[in-house]
Amino acid sequence: MGRGVDFYSLAKEQSLGDRMAEDLNRQTIGVESSAVQKYVAHVGQRIAAQSPGDPAVRYRFTVITEDRGENPTHEPIALPGGYVYVSENLILAAQDESEFAGMIAHAVAHIAARHGMRMAAHAELGNLANVPVVFANGDAVTAAAAAFQRGFESEADAEALQIMARAGYDPRALIQYIARIQPGPQPNGVPKVASPLPAREARLRDLEKVVADIHAAALDRDPGDLKNIQDLLRRPAPSLR
Repeated sequence: MGRGVDFYSLAKEQSLGDRMAEDLNRQTIGVESSAVQKYVAHVGQRIAAQSPGDPAVRYRFTVITEDRGENPTHEPIALPGGYVYVSENLILAAQDESEFAGMIAHAVAHIAARHGMRMAAHAELGNLANVPVVFANGDAVTAAAAAFQRGFESEADAEALQIMARAGYDPRALIQYIARIQPGPQPNGVPKVASPLPAREARLRDLEKVVADIHAAALDRDPGDLKNIQDLLRRPAPSLR
């Protein structure tokens, strides 16, 4: 995790993440329910405790009212420095806590591997043009950048399964979620060469191979408090205040 071209210090990465988080806070609306925020922070920290990345990174989880852009899997927005923004749509789409935790683990894996900074490093070396450093399956990017992002998505997928198993979640839940939610064969009608997502069927095959290697015992799919949190989000907006 985190290997590859990357000449940014952790201090610079944190500074960049702080600035990006400030910008994103101005562009999004946070869910005001303290119960929802606390629940997501609890699951997030349980996942982050199993992160293979630098232990100095402090993860912060914020729930926002909607996805930013067209986001077929409701993947959280993962910013450098440990910021994770979770769409309420992800919470509502998950069938149990393990599915939800799987997508959180995917975001944590992106940050642990410093994918955003590695993309930025490649851009500064002139290998890519107009490379985004936010991972949130949305807008199409250049073909070269999209190819890099697909590789990072696959890497984050594999590590997310390992993180889930270490945290006590059933890693097969992430496969189930992606199989149900990610459209195919071309997300949002974006040509394959420009899609930041791996093709669904190939992605699922790769995930199945990783799960087979984990040899994880069958874990109970405990829904935790997810259903209660979903009920809170489905209530009229005034009840969240």
